[in-house]
Amino acid sequence: NTEILESDLYQLQGNYLYVQNPLTGLNVIDVSIPSAPVPHARLEVTGEAGELYVDEGRVTIVLSGDEVACELPDELDAAWTYEPARSEIFAISGAPSLPAVDSQYCLPGRVVATRMRSSVMYAATTGSQESWLFAIDTVNPKHLQLREAIRLSGATQEIHVSEAGIFVAEVEGSSDTRVTYYAFETPSGYLQLGSSLVVLGTPQGRFHMDHYGDTFRIVTSVPWTRGFTLHTLFIDSDGRLFPLSQLSGAEGE
Repeated sequence: NTEILESDLYQLQGNYLYVQNPLTGLNVIDVSIPSAPVPHARLEVTGEAGELYVDEGRVTIVLSGDEVACELPDELDAAWTYEPARSEIFAISGAPSLPAVDSQYCLPGRVVATRMRSSVMYAATTGSQESWLFAIDTVNPKHLQLREAIRLSGATQEIHVSEAGIFVAEVEGSSDTRVTYYAFETPSGYLQLGSSLVVLGTPQGRFHMDHYGDTFRIVTSVPWTRGFTLHTLFIDSDGRLFPLSQLSGAEGE
């Protein structure tokens, strides 16, 4: 099975706690003596944080927001440069003692969510008029490489990544969600569009979506009812989504 990693603000690796702080940057703290943690190293990669990955001394950080002023790489269409918001991926090596930035990669829009599958980071970003789904190869930290860039139809709310593919939840109208499924091609890992389906309501976070076998589940809420609906979707062998069942609950449940 291929492990899917989710980002966090801090991660523990051995005796070291990695903390990404928007003001002080990447902090490495020695917690070998839990009652007396000691600052071990710091790298001033500062900005709006929230996406941190640590794997055996390799650190990947994504900063997002108006203060990010990076330039988009040549391989991204020049027509995308009108989008003022930016996000930037930093590949860092030398941790825990001497963390240093190996390379950076600039993306249009603000990051909605990222996931790491093997050495590929999948990032969904959203801007003032468009949203995108990117696949960035991080196997060589000195050269982050774009694998795929997909324009999305609406404002992205959240993504769910499983062994089979990626489910993107986008705003549809005033209170609906369009769920779009992109399957991982075998063995390349590139994305293949399956289909999309609109459900009533909007998910409230990453823990409100789940995929198992040929079934995808999403919990949504509608503002004026204040209740919830559990939608269950069926995924056929061609990656097409079909409504299977739904269950609604009252306010506060």
